Amino acid sequence: YSFGCIEQITSTAFPLLYLENMVKLTTEEQDYFEEKIKASILKIRTFQKENGGFGYWPNSQNIDSWSTSYAGHFLIEAQNKGVVNSQGIIAKWTNYQQRKAQKWTDDGLRSQLMQAYRLYTLSLAGKPAISALNHLREKSKLSTDAKWRLAAAYKLAGKNNIAQKLVENLSTQIDPYIENYFTYGSEDRKSTRLN
Repeated sequence: YSFGCIEQITSTAFPLLYLENMVKLTTEEQDYFEEKIKASILKIRTFQKENGGFGYWPNSQNIDSWSTSYAGHFLIEAQNKGVVNSQGIIAKWTNYQQRKAQKWTDDGLRSQLMQAYRLYTLSLAGKPAISALNHLREKSKLSTDAKWRLAAAYKLAGKNNIAQKLVENLSTQIDPYIENYFTYGSEDRKSTRLN
């Protein structure tokens, strides 16, 4: 269903970044898909609020935490692939994510997974929030998927020993769940791997 929310726009464009790794594309096809990605980025910009976060809908006044991390994740990957220079939008997003990461308070497993993803995207952007990473790592009841994301964030931050220790003997099985709101996923969405 195409409702035009940020999650769907991002999900449509994200895999296009890696299409050339899976199939041989002609120059015309490469240009076509690059234009699709650029058009998606232009749409995503309309979801960004003044403070740098993203709403779920273009005119929404509320920031959606998961979608903010997801859209930022896509923008970083698109920039790393050289598709488009999104420095302005990414700079605002990074500042927002850093503020949220530092002010985060634990209100359960869903919140922990959102914080782990936020921290992963900051590390991916080259702006790891080490104190926030350490704060989340201190939680005694982190879910498996949050631990994997947290470990990936540490790995990207160059803290390989901490990353390895976090996943030592950690299961790769995620407990079944379906989340239509907040994180928009299920156990089929596997956590980011360390290698």
